[in-house]
Amino acid sequence: MTAAFLKEKAKILGMGIAMLFLVFILFGWILQFDFILRYAGDNYTMKFNTALCFLCLLVALILSEEKAESPFNAIVVVICLFVFSVAFYTLTSYYFSFPLEIDNVFAKDYYNTVNPGKMSKGTAICFQLSVIAILLKRHTKNKGPKIAQLLFISIFIIASISIISIILGIPGENRTSFLETMAFSTAFFFLAIAISYLYQERTWGPAALFHGKNLGSKILRRTTPYMILFTLGVSFLHQLLIKNHLLDPQFAIILLTIILLTAAFAFLMISNHFINKTNKSRIKLQKSLENSNSELEQFQHAIDQVAMISVMDNEGVITYANDMLCQVSGYSREELIGATHSQRLDAHNHNHYFFEQLWATVRSGHIWVNEIKNLRKDLTTFWTNAAVIPIKDINGVPKRYLVIKIDITRIKNAEEEILKLNKSLKGKNQELKNMVYIASHDLQEPLRTISSFVNILEEDFSGQFPEEAKTYLDFISASTNRMRNLVGDLMEYAKFNKSLEKSYCDLNQIVDHVLVDLNVKITQSSAFLEIAKLPKVYGNENALRQLFQNLISNALKFRRADQAPKITIECVDRPQDYLFSVKDNGIGIEEKYKEKIFGIFQRLHSSETYSGTGIGLASCKKIVEIHGGKIWVSSASKQGSTFFFTILKTTT
Repeated sequence: MTAAFLKEKAKILGMGIAMLFLVFILFGWILQFDFILRYAGDNYTMKFNTALCFLCLLVALILSEEKAESPFNAIVVVICLFVFSVAFYTLTSYYFSFPLEIDNVFAKDYYNTVNPGKMSKGTAICFQLSVIAILLKRHTKNKGPKIAQLLFISIFIIASISIISIILGIPGENRTSFLETMAFSTAFFFLAIAISYLYQERTWGPAALFHGKNLGSKILRRTTPYMILFTLGVSFLHQLLIKNHLLDPQFAIILLTIILLTAAFAFLMISNHFINKTNKSRIKLQKSLENSNSELEQFQHAIDQVAMISVMDNEGVITYANDMLCQVSGYSREELIGATHSQRLDAHNHNHYFFEQLWATVRSGHIWVNEIKNLRKDLTTFWTNAAVIPIKDINGVPKRYLVIKIDITRIKNAEEEILKLNKSLKGKNQELKNMVYIASHDLQEPLRTISSFVNILEEDFSGQFPEEAKTYLDFISASTNRMRNLVGDLMEYAKFNKSLEKSYCDLNQIVDHVLVDLNVKITQSSAFLEIAKLPKVYGNENALRQLFQNLISNALKFRRADQAPKITIECVDRPQDYLFSVKDNGIGIEEKYKEKIFGIFQRLHSSETYSGTGIGLASCKKIVEIHGGKIWVSSASKQGSTFFFTILKTTT
């Protein structure tokens, strides 16, 4: 159950008890039940008219909580007029000294000797004030509730005076004639009604001060009960001492004055203590805020040096612009503030959907980040990386938007230049491929012609040539074969580039196919191969096949004469890539040639000793680099070689 629900139930219960009490009083008067009438009052009994007016007043208060245009509106007005008329007739009979037959119409008052059946002047005034307050509260929107609160405060004061007089035992004849015959129960009812209203309408005036959340209101709520109890206790003791002739009345007044002054001074001291305590906290908080503001100013100054800062309202109107934005855009602060982005900075590079998405994002409370092309005052453009950050109110609703922009014009220009260079490079690579293809084709044709004529000479005139001529023909045939192989390897080298299509390849299958192709060489050399389980990689299958074929072929080719080749292929799984190694027990490589061997047309041995074109390892390096890796060798002369290379796990 919520606090509001409990308060509503308590209010209904209080109203019910009060109305039941009043009904008992009315029946007590009608039936002349002495025990009810004596219980309900003190020396003076609540009059029949008073109880009837209270009952009507409670009904009016209940109905007045409905809307002003409700059907109960007329009933409230009629009830209020009835109560006001009874009170008015009562006051008229007091001040004009002629009887009106309303005091004992419903019930005869045999209990009060002073003004029997007639409510006191104070009671009549309180009823009139209550009626006026109810009508003002219900039918006036502006100042009515404030005036009603003042009226109920007046009722509170009148009822409090009457109750305190009764508590202190002051006889009715010694009270002012205004309150002489007001019963305790009557005063209590007025006090309860006034407190109930002031509790409900606590948004203005003294009631707001008492129910507020500030320190003064907290001190007031905390000390009021003690002040009331202390004042009542001292006053009661004062009256008791005078009544029993223990103190002279004049001295008692002096003593009471001193006690009350002392209490007031203590109250001021306590209030001052709380105020000082709060002031110390305020000063500490103020210093903390000053330090925070100083840091924020330094942050702002630092950001202002590198970023363009602006603030927009919900309509996109700029309400703040820093110096950097003015400097880059070419507009003055006065020209930017009051204008929108589209009016000053829009380069019309983005469509309307782009900005619709921006506003939909920030108005939903999220940060929007993207690149925007802007327009300067001189009509030149500049690119920014922009962040639009919603500034929300206490309810989480965006009210303003902080815009932070970083100039990325140089980066965008560099990107455009790179795109142009890449496009140009692609074109040149294509031209180079075409040129290589044409050149190799043009080279292959005369080589085939030479080979054909050499074959014809050997077949048709072999018996007519001397031995020296046959040797020359063998030289020509070997040279053309080497030239043909060189052109073929050169074409293979040229076709490997980053535009190759890639997919996930199983290196175990690729190596198996390579071993099938090299089966004759492996058998002839009695080579032993040890191959670990290899992973799947993202790459071009033909290029990877050529890579392993070149490395295994070299291991078979550059073997030692005194022992069979032993080749070991292994792989290490690393976080970013795979590290492969191809190890052999061949002739090895001297330290000074470890970098040279990966260059194109680089050979360490004569073609008579070891055949080849000097392109194989250059192709290996190119293939590895296309797959985002590196290749190197660890070797020593006559101690074998280990070629290492890496392939990235993701090269998409």
